[in-house]
Amino acid sequence: MLEMNPFKSIADVVRFPSKAPLTGIEISQRWLGWARVARHKGSYFLADYSLEELSPEGVQASMLGSNMVIPPVVEQKIASILSNDQAKIKKIYLLIPDNVVKVVLLDNLQRLPHREGETVKLIQWKLKKTLPFRIEEAMIGFQPMVSRDGSPKLLAAIIKRDVRAQFERLFEPWGVVPGVVIPSSFGLVNFCHWSIPRGHNDSSESMVVNFSEAYISMVIFRGEELIFYRTKELGAGFSGKSILQIALRELNSSYIYYKERLGGNGLKMVYVGGISPRLTELKSQIQENFDLQVETINPWGAMKLDEGVSIDKGELSRLAATIGLLVRG
Repeated sequence: MLEMNPFKSIADVVRFPSKAPLTGIEISQRWLGWARVARHKGSYFLADYSLEELSPEGVQASMLGSNMVIPPVVEQKIASILSNDQAKIKKIYLLIPDNVVKVVLLDNLQRLPHREGETVKLIQWKLKKTLPFRIEEAMIGFQPMVSRDGSPKLLAAIIKRDVRAQFERLFEPWGVVPGVVIPSSFGLVNFCHWSIPRGHNDSSESMVVNFSEAYISMVIFRGEELIFYRTKELGAGFSGKSILQIALRELNSSYIYYKERLGGNGLKMVYVGGISPRLTELKSQIQENFDLQVETINPWGAMKLDEGVSIDKGELSRLAATIGLLVRG
């Protein structure tokens, strides 16, 4: 099953020994990010990290395993990380591209099944005709939720089994098992929930944007309730300027849907994050084209640096999804 739980502690899914460092890797189309986080006296420390640019072709990722291409350079960079004797990595948290996972909100449900198997069957029945592959080939993760009116709904994530396997095989030569595997945007959501204080009755609406240049994901919350999730691929072979324009167009269409179909009251804040080095450009473009407040998701200030670790704010912001996945543990 695809682990996913952006609203509770990741520790509910998998627990590590208290002295073991938490290690996370994000594999994106053009970048590989790695972070090792230690905890001491209630504080988190960035103990080690790297941001590695891949070849221009990069990882060609899609929901269909037959279309997946993971170039040898990815294996080489992961080998370099895992061969570090000091790290002593046995398990990792793994972030994979949003566009290989179908995330769906199922609402208008009369009730939620009491058993996990029944819930999986319900999701299979609901999504059977909407997937680009056979539902029998899918791994399904889900989380029950409750709307503000008290009605039940489900957050479901579906990935083709052999797509996940292709990512996991990168770690097999080193005897390392990805303990948790989730879409990249959930790592950003985790970080926002951990680092941004909210009042108990805060019903303001906000959006989390995950930008990788290969895709853009938009997640909207009404208070603590997730009301919207959408990932759109941005296309290959476009210039940097064109990619930003396409991203803005997709963000605009999502914002219109939120206002017209979900009764949006206006976003209090848009939080922009992702492994792309162009987050500052995207933030500026959103500010110029929308009458919205925008912040870059950045662990600076919330995350201490271990002795001997040096990193600038820009690089640290690009590790926010990985760090968000780790600190929620």
